[in-house]
Amino acid sequence: MQANVEREKDRLKLLLDMTNALVSNLEFHELLRAISASIRRVMQCDSVGVWLPDSKQGQLRAYALEFLESKGFAKEDLLLPVEGSLIGSVFKTGKPLVVRDKTDFMSEQVTPEVLAEGLVSSCGLPLISRNRTLGVLTLASRAENSFGPEDIDFLLRAAGQVAIAIENANLYSDLQRSKAYLSEAQRLSQTGSFGCRLSTGEMFWSEETFRIYGYGPSTKPTVEHVLQRVHPEDKPLVQEHMDRASREGKACDVECRLLLPDDSVKHVRIVAHAAKNESGILEFVGAVMDITAAKRAEETLRRSEVYLAEAQKLSITGSFGWSVLSGEIYWSEETYNIFQHDRAVKPTLELIFQRIHPDDRARVQQTIDRASEARANLDFEHRLLMPDGSVRHLHVIGRASNTSSGNVEYVGAVTDVTAARQAEQTLQEI
Repeated sequence: MQANVEREKDRLKLLLDMTNALVSNLEFHELLRAISASIRRVMQCDSVGVWLPDSKQGQLRAYALEFLESKGFAKEDLLLPVEGSLIGSVFKTGKPLVVRDKTDFMSEQVTPEVLAEGLVSSCGLPLISRNRTLGVLTLASRAENSFGPEDIDFLLRAAGQVAIAIENANLYSDLQRSKAYLSEAQRLSQTGSFGCRLSTGEMFWSEETFRIYGYGPSTKPTVEHVLQRVHPEDKPLVQEHMDRASREGKACDVECRLLLPDDSVKHVRIVAHAAKNESGILEFVGAVMDITAAKRAEETLRRSEVYLAEAQKLSITGSFGWSVLSGEIYWSEETYNIFQHDRAVKPTLELIFQRIHPDDRARVQQTIDRASEARANLDFEHRLLMPDGSVRHLHVIGRASNTSSGNVEYVGAVTDVTAARQAEQTLQEI
């Protein structure tokens, strides 16, 4: 009687220890090994194993195997087929299976490793969580009839605890994987995420947000930390947006510069939307994007456009683009200047021919038609008759290219060569 009481106490303590192990910081394999060792000690059997499916191999793998007096045949990472094995049968059916003696052992689908270890009785219990079999808990002994009905009832409860441990580990693994994917995506896109409670100034930052603002991960972020990094010239704008968002509970979208401790400047865009938490407190969830590269590219493009416009103005050379199929034409600033049309006017062939000298129109039309039909380059001169009656001489060059849809487009330049032609005429008259 006393022995039964002590045994029940040990088993209850085992369940308690297993529950405590679930919330420990043990690594997954170490957790399964610790649980297996505790079960083996309380059940006084020779071997306890936890078998989980190996997706790559399509078999069951021994993730933990507590077998102190093993002969070396059965060990961790041993693979067993789902089909044609005792453990596989438990995994497929989701029902416990007990092998009581050597005779039963020989009639069941027992692996050679088990026979070589001298084991003669065993039981397999499905590890079930949320109606899904996650694996199998096995116990084995070198003594016959080691596992009775009461043992199986207790072990089913223990198996439930093991299943919870596995389920928690899977969820944690999925969470860590998602976190890693998110962290890498934020690093690649240079976009950090944050949560903010403006009433207290408390903030949560992702890893990339710390990097963007130039703070170490040990920093406890606050709104003040953000404002400390905002460029002095932009701080009033950012403060205004934050105050309005806090006052009106509306979304915030602002671009500003950051001035970092090394005096480098970053351009960021901060976007956030407001939401009330379960306590009714207003919080903001958003993202901060490092747009420095885009801003620099914009500035480089703007500077290039300024340089190009100035170069075209000095050389009196404008650029154009022309899609033969659609008739759409693009003019640069200087091309508008050469043809003396307002920038609001959409350039067309009709508009161009209105400026071409009447004596040159037929020739220009023939030249353009022949070139577009042959998909040939353009290189010719003609005159313009301006609204004030003056005449200009133009040199037109254009390179033909085929689009992906097979249409012809021209990219080229028009140069005002009036001064050169007038100089030539003067020399001829002398």
